[in-house]
This record gives sequence, C-alpha cells and structure tokens, in this order.
Amino acid sequence: MPQSNLGKNFCWLVFAGLLAVLAGCTPGQYATQDRAYTPPSTYTPGSSYSGPSSNGLAAGQQPSGTSPTTTTRYFDPNVVPVGATGVAPAGPSTMPPDAGNASAGPPPGYAGPSPSAPMTIQPVSAEPKKDDDDNEWSLEHLAPDYTWKEFKKAVGWGPDHKLAREAYDRGQALFNAALECAKNHDEAGKMKNYGEAAKEFYTATWRWPDSTMEEDAMFLMAESYFFMDQYGPAQDSFSNLLKAHDNTRYLDTVIARLFAIGTYWEQLDLKSHMWPVVPNFTDNTQPWFDTFGNALACYEVVWMHDPTGPLADAALFRVANAHFRRGEWEDAAQHYDMLRKNHPKSKYQKDAHLLELQAKERIYQGPKYSVVPLNDAEEIAKQSLKQFPGQLGDEERRVRDTLALIVEQRAEREWVMAQYYDNKAEYRAAREYYKTLLQKYPRTAFGQRAAKRMQEIQNEPDEPPNYFKWLTAPFGEGK
Repeated sequence: MPQSNLGKNFCWLVFAGLLAVLAGCTPGQYATQDRAYTPPSTYTPGSSYSGPSSNGLAAGQQPSGTSPTTTTRYFDPNVVPVGATGVAPAGPSTMPPDAGNASAGPPPGYAGPSPSAPMTIQPVSAEPKKDDDDNEWSLEHLAPDYTWKEFKKAVGWGPDHKLAREAYDRGQALFNAALECAKNHDEAGKMKNYGEAAKEFYTATWRWPDSTMEEDAMFLMAESYFFMDQYGPAQDSFSNLLKAHDNTRYLDTVIARLFAIGTYWEQLDLKSHMWPVVPNFTDNTQPWFDTFGNALACYEVVWMHDPTGPLADAALFRVANAHFRRGEWEDAAQHYDMLRKNHPKSKYQKDAHLLELQAKERIYQGPKYSVVPLNDAEEIAKQSLKQFPGQLGDEERRVRDTLALIVEQRAEREWVMAQYYDNKAEYRAAREYYKTLLQKYPRTAFGQRAAKRMQEIQNEPDEPPNYFKWLTAPFGEGK
C-alpha cells in the first residue's frame, strides 16, 4: 500500500537528520543568499537579458582585460580565451602539421551566422520540462540522486519557483552590471559582479530543476565563468548544460566556447607540460589537474554533441594530432579514421589520410604479429593516391615508398613462416612457403633469398627423420 505524503516526509526527515549528524552536513552557501542579497537600485525587475557582446575574449589580451563591451550578444564562434596566441611552440619531429600553427578558434574560413541577427535570451518560461511521479515507490528511489533530492526537500532546500525567479532576476541584474563595468573599464567591479551572478544563476538551477529557467540559468552561469577567465568552472558548466539539455538552443555558442577553451589549454600544455597528477593552485584559467586531458575532453564534447557542426572535424583532427604527438598511435589512428569516414568533405581529409598512414605503420609490430595494421596502411595509401591525384606534392613520393615498404613487409612475413618450418627440418612445408614467396614477391630481397634457399634444400627429405620409430611403429605410419 502506498505511503501517505505525511508518512513519507516524516521518514525522509528522520533519515535526513541522521545523515546530517553522521556526515557533518551543513546548509550550502546559497541557502542564505536568497534572503540576504539585495538587487542593485539600478535594476528594473522584469527586464530581459541581452547577453555579452561578440567580442568576448580577444587573443593576446591579458586576463584582466577580458570582458564583453555591449549589451547585445551576437553569436561569434571565433571567441578565443585570453592568452591563446594562435601559435604553438615547436613539438617533436613527428608533430602533425595542424598542431604547430593551429589558430585558436574554429578552422580558418568558417563562416558563422550573420552578425546582423543578434541572439538574445527571451523571458523564461514557467513550464517545467519534466514531471516526476513520486506517489509510488520504485527501485529508482534508492539512487543517491533521489536520496539527495528528498533530503533537500526535507530541510527546505527543495524546488521553489518563487525563489528561483528571484535568484534568476538578481543574476540578470548582476550580469548586466558586469557588462556596464566592462564598458567603464572597471575590472574589479566586473569580476565581482560576474562572480555573484554565477552564484545566483546556480541557485536558480537547483531551485527550479528540469525547466527552461534551469537551461537559461546554466548557460548564463557558464558565460559568467567564461568572461571571468575561469575556464575550468566554465567547462564544467557548459558540459553540464549539454548533459541536462542536449538540444539546448545555445548549442552553437556552447560548442564555440568549449572549442576555444580546448585550444587554449592545448597550447598551454605544448608550452609547458605538467603531469596530470600535479595540481594547479595559481592559474585560474587552467583546471585543477590535467590540462591536456581536459583540453581533449573539450574537443570530445564538441564532436560528440555537434557531430555535423562546423567545428566537429577540427575537434577530431586536433584530438588525433595530440595523440600523434605523444606517440599514442592507436588513439591517433582511431580519430583520423573517424575524421576520414564521418567527414568526407572536411578540409582535413588529405592530412588525415597521410597521418593515419604513418600511425598505422607505427602500430605494425613485425612479421610475428597481426597483419591488420599492414592491411589498413596499404588501403589508406592506395586511397590517398586515388583520392588526391596531383595534390600530395612531396608526400606522394613518401606514400609510394610506403607502398613499396609494405610489399617488403608482406614478403618478410612469408619468409618468417618458411624459416619456421625450415629450422624444424620440415622441408615440404618450408618449400611451399618459399614457393609462395617467389610467386607473390619475386623482386623483393626476401624473394631472392627464398630462391637461393630453395636450391639448397631441394634434395632434402620432406619430413625430419623419426628417431623413435621403434616406439611409433606399433601405431602405424603417420601416428
């Protein structure tokens, strides 16, 4: 029989109290801000948010100089984090071409939406997107998320539409105040207002979950962190927005922001690489740990959440190049292959073919191991010559040399098998492999060696002598 709401609330209250005592749980920092915060006197309730300008972060600026300058935000995918100069330091000799001169932002030549059409955030809808049915018990009620949700309800931290609206309005006011401070070159005021706005937007997200207000608040919270040059929290906020609202109307802007953040972090790692376990305590523009790994995570979000977008192929290419530079050939080949097959019209097609060919050659470990990388390399080499006739330049000779090398490597595999039986004095099997080698690869060095060895063993018996004939004779020949 279903429990009454009173009984359920009482049980959850007791359970929540026990958790609080055992875990030393205390109310969050936002519980009192809803009541204590007073909006600026210049704010007019009900005014709509217009957002930051398309200028965003300009390459080469100092962190303190990064700010939007107008109250109308145009979508500009070329927004670049502070310090992303567009020129990465020289890497190892195997460094792919795109990594050394990659520009921070989308691929060159990308044309975004026309600046004449500003994207503004309309007034928040009051309709929730989901409606949880808690009247009947199910196994989902044992999940930690559900327990935490019920705990917050029991202590007064549950959804409250009125408090959500108030927090969102305060966040809008603070965000617009930060824009005004940026216009007046008041960096201290800008950073303070962005920080307070992010807190208010966060309060709005958990005060009215699963709603369009939550979507808007999550986006504006991420934007606040982004323009504060705190790219770690910005990355988390943008990623959480895509997880909660995968079809968000801010997808284009979110993808451009994450791509820019990933570019900046990748270039920082190229200049000064740190071990993933070394913490970062001094630079707010970097994550706490693993700058390189977080850069790849940004790129991954780009091509996974917007696989047909204008930045998907560039993100895949940069992930592949990053693995290539580090000698992670399997991962590099996998991402080059995804780029080749999923983005046939990408401008990175030629480079992806050439670099995947090199990666496959390095994956191949020798004649005693799998032939699959060799087959893949041969296929890619032939496809490169067929798909890019007259476009490869000096690389065409390298591709043809690679095809010749693959022929030698295939001949070597036959030679190794023939030698295996030859060393065991099983000359009939050895002669078969030598014969196959001569038929398929007569012009190779191994073909010449096979011809010489065939003459040497032509009079040898097919099978080695049986020194235990007295023991095997009772079982018959061949037993």
